[in-house]
Amino acid sequence: MSKLFCVFKDRSIRSFAALIAIMLIAAIPTQAAFAAQTLGSVGVGGQTGTLTYGTSGSATFTVTVNCTGTGNAALSVTLSISGLPTGVSSGFGTNPVTFAKNTCPTSHTSTLTLTSSSTNTPGSSSFTVTGTPNTGTAQSGTGSLLIGTRPITLTAQANTKAYDGLTSAAAVPTLTSGSLATGDVGTYSETYDNASAGTGKTLTPAAVIMKGTTNVTTYYNLTGIVSTLGVISKATPTLSITNSPATPTFRCTRWN
Repeated sequence: MSKLFCVFKDRSIRSFAALIAIMLIAAIPTQAAFAAQTLGSVGVGGQTGTLTYGTSGSATFTVTVNCTGTGNAALSVTLSISGLPTGVSSGFGTNPVTFAKNTCPTSHTSTLTLTSSSTNTPGSSSFTVTGTPNTGTAQSGTGSLLIGTRPITLTAQANTKAYDGLTSAAAVPTLTSGSLATGDVGTYSETYDNASAGTGKTLTPAAVIMKGTTNVTTYYNLTGIVSTLGVISKATPTLSITNSPATPTFRCTRWN
């Protein structure tokens, strides 16, 4: 860089020139003024809202975007998401997230909404939120989506039978709380605690739930309410007599 030196003999002119030089130097942007605001990190908070198998619904997550550095250029961060289960849709409340010039380091948030369909399988799955800045390197954060099992309650019914050596019961328990998801079909049954004759016996309900040919019983949180109105009466003995002609046997003894 070339330098220009000016020599002024007049003191007043030299003073004026010095003042101008100082003003020009002050006006030159420093390195800090040119420093860029950059994306520091992206974090995903916990799930707010309950999702349940068989019912469509939404849950929200707070996404926190942190910026670092200083500078007189605004920073814009575009959010995207990957890894969601099939059938789950997403949306960000604020996207992109922007930082005005000379405001970093600081953080801004955006609300992520995930919506599940009624057919989504229950369980926990992870997903990734990525922030891509208009300048600098992208950053990512991981979240966890939970879809819960569907709660139902089965109540066993009273049953009486004669002793047959088995624990099966003819009565069918009833669904007293909750409901099955659309398209699911339940087969309900109940059994005695043991096969012995007696009264006040415990009957316990059970269920097998199918969606077409797929067993989805584990998609449900089953609460079983037992009945103590089970009776197994003693079996009536049956005596069977068969009359067969007897074949006489003779024994002879010689007496001398």
